[in-house]
Amino acid sequence: MEVIVEPFDLVPLLHEVAETTEVLLGGKPVAVEVEVDGSDETLTVTTDAVKLRQVLVNLTSNAAKFTEEGRIVLALRRLATGIELEVRDTGIGIREQDLSRLFTAFSQLEDAKTRRYEGTGLGLAITRQLVGLLGGRISVDSTYGRGATFTVVLPGTSPQ
Repeated sequence: MEVIVEPFDLVPLLHEVAETTEVLLGGKPVAVEVEVDGSDETLTVTTDAVKLRQVLVNLTSNAAKFTEEGRIVLALRRLATGIELEVRDTGIGIREQDLSRLFTAFSQLEDAKTRRYEGTGLGLAITRQLVGLLGGRISVDSTYGRGATFTVVLPGTSPQ
C-alpha cells in the first residue's frame, strides 16, 4: 500500500470525522467532541491524510457502535516529535482478558450465539496496520462498563 505524505491541517479533518460519527450514532444521546491541544484552530501535520482519516473513522465508528449514551471525544495533542490522537468513549468498554486479541483479524469479543453488535472483526486489525504504515503505534486502555480510550501516536508528523 502506498503512503502519500503531504502537509495538511489536521483540525478540519477531526471536525469532519466528528460529524461522520454523529451520523453513525443515529440519534443516540451521545455528544461528540473535538479537543485540540491548547487553543489552536489549526495544526499542520505531514503524513498521509487519507490513511489517517481511515484510522480515525474506524476508531470513532467503533465508539459509536459500542456507546449508548454519554460522549465520544477526539483529542489531539502536540508532542515534541509528532502528535498524539485519542478517541475516548463512555461505551461498554473492553474486558481486561479481551484486550490481547483486540487487534487480531476476524476476532470478535462476543460469542456468536449472543452477539449484539455486527461486524467482521477486521476494523481494528486494519487500523493497526494503517497506523504502522504511518510509522506510528496504537494502544488501548479500557475499564469494562465505563468506556475505552484508543491512543495513536504518530512520530515525525512535523506539527507546526
